[in-house]
Amino acid sequence: SDYQHASTSLQLALNKSPVSARGFRLATHKLLCLVELLLGDIPQRQVFRQKGLKPYFELARAVREGRLASFKRVMDDYEKAFEHDEVLNLVIRLRHNVLNTGLRRICTAYSSIALSDVAAKLHLDSAADAEPIVAKAIREGVVQATINHETGFLHALPQEDLYQTFAPEQMMHKRITQCIEARTDLLKSLRYLGVRDRDEEDEQARKEREELEQEVAHLDDFDGDMDEPM
Repeated sequence: SDYQHASTSLQLALNKSPVSARGFRLATHKLLCLVELLLGDIPQRQVFRQKGLKPYFELARAVREGRLASFKRVMDDYEKAFEHDEVLNLVIRLRHNVLNTGLRRICTAYSSIALSDVAAKLHLDSAADAEPIVAKAIREGVVQATINHETGFLHALPQEDLYQTFAPEQMMHKRITQCIEARTDLLKSLRYLGVRDRDEEDEQARKEREELEQEVAHLDDFDGDMDEPM
């Protein structure tokens, strides 16, 4: 997906950028946080320890809790900050994720619940507003449930065991792909270091580069050993 491609590109940008480029790294962290939230992931807590990410920490917490009231409060408190960062449109898209998270919590807690109560828990105006949102979540596979339109009730179905699905495999594939891309990018930066750049290296930089090349070579040997049949 476009979000997945954006996540990979932003992560590579962080890996390649120098630590001294604080402004660039902060802007990249902000975008990466939003993209991960849009993908349904929650950024790790240590990401938010750096200065300037408090609005994004509050936003991530609201999405994780699945509370629309908290999301609206964050929007009201930090709207100017999001506008300044030119990410307000991305933040608005997260409303859909907040509602989906709230629906998952409701279906986990209740086997049957009136749509009017669903609307109240999601801070929607009425059952009529909740019904199309719930129906869309069911179609998209966000929740396993059915709607009884005559009685106005939502009935949750038995939850599928996550480890009986392809979700863990897909997540593992995603992480492995990111690692391979980062390693490939590292190898390219080593192999195409120009002769002039090598001549201008100071002694400390040369030693660090040679040590890194040895480590990469060791990894190549290890990969080769793993490929040999037992």
